[in-house]
Amino acid sequence: STHHKRYYYFFVSTMTLPPHQHAHPSRSSSIPTVIALLLLLSTPIPTVTSSSVSHIDSNSDDDRSSLLRFIALGDWGADLSHPHLLSNQKAVADGMASVLTQTSSSSSSPTSVTDNDSFILSVGDNFYPAGVSGSEAEITTRFQRTFERVYHHDAFHDLPWYIVAGNRDYDGNVAAQINYGRRNSSGGSTARWIFPDYFQRIVRDVVVPSDDVNRNNSGTKIRVEMLAIDTMQLVDFGESFYEMEAGQRALHGKQEMNEKGMDWIEHRLRESEADYLLVAGHYPVYSADSKGPVHGLEEMLKRYQVTAYISGHVHCQEHITRDGVDYFISGTGMEISCEGEDFDQLTIGGGNGVKYLLTHRENPTGAVGGFLSFDLKMDKLVARFHGESGSVLYEAELLPRSL
Repeated sequence: STHHKRYYYFFVSTMTLPPHQHAHPSRSSSIPTVIALLLLLSTPIPTVTSSSVSHIDSNSDDDRSSLLRFIALGDWGADLSHPHLLSNQKAVADGMASVLTQTSSSSSSPTSVTDNDSFILSVGDNFYPAGVSGSEAEITTRFQRTFERVYHHDAFHDLPWYIVAGNRDYDGNVAAQINYGRRNSSGGSTARWIFPDYFQRIVRDVVVPSDDVNRNNSGTKIRVEMLAIDTMQLVDFGESFYEMEAGQRALHGKQEMNEKGMDWIEHRLRESEADYLLVAGHYPVYSADSKGPVHGLEEMLKRYQVTAYISGHVHCQEHITRDGVDYFISGTGMEISCEGEDFDQLTIGGGNGVKYLLTHRENPTGAVGGFLSFDLKMDKLVARFHGESGSVLYEAELLPRSL
């Protein structure tokens, strides 16, 4: 079979939001979060652009060979007062490492997929039960105990983690999580924590030349583009103030923030020429569970032919299709606890509806956690839900956009 060299180009850009007025008064304990958020937003964050190229020899004709692999993980930072959740989180980490180091058995020179510039996407609720405070002691303790020491495997070494915030993170100090990545960006294991701003744009270009000798960019280029968005800033402001969760209340009244975020998302979607266009945030758009959702995105996702929307928040695994868009929920980084009580409200099968659902009640494998992986092939993007061991529980194929 023919062996090709693959060229990987990747960069990330961010959106800077402007300063805002003080938040709506809250009876919650999130006042420090509001202050920290306002202080951060009052200081413009420069657009971040980084680039790199890798040259990989592998058999691209083998369907089992992955051009690019990445993992989406949500709701993973275990509450330290519940040791069994930390145990579950560690088991999921072991499974992730196993999947990341899988090789193509038929390749004459098997290469770990982690050599191919893989990455991890965190879709929020990074620290339970209430994010992290701004204190140095707590930040150090939580990052060490539920991030650095959990995802310690060789497979994670220098692997970028792109971060978005969830509602639990907003119960603490999101700015502290952003600053953690900045202060360690010069090196060390924490350099993998990529959280430069509340909204990020992540692009991977994979160029497969037509032959081994050709090392210019004239071969087939496949682009995967992802918008990692802060759905906490896109909450439905029509809700009753005291029906919101604490983190939502901290942002209540930020209509300007909502509009700026939506404008940024639409601009990026409209300009995208990616073969696979993904959007990722904490809150789901559709879910078989009553938690969530974030409103106002579905029409935009449909209009701009978004390949898939990836979220967490609901502690289950879901694949739902609506109007040509695939919706994945990967909220099982430390437990499977949702009941799926809204399952009957979604059409089952056919062109729209629930394709896959793993809940506390519907759990035939007895999984205690899991994650979602994506493998880029020459002609498709394969999504797989895994249990905590890395075993495949479900698989779906996503086709390139037809622009």
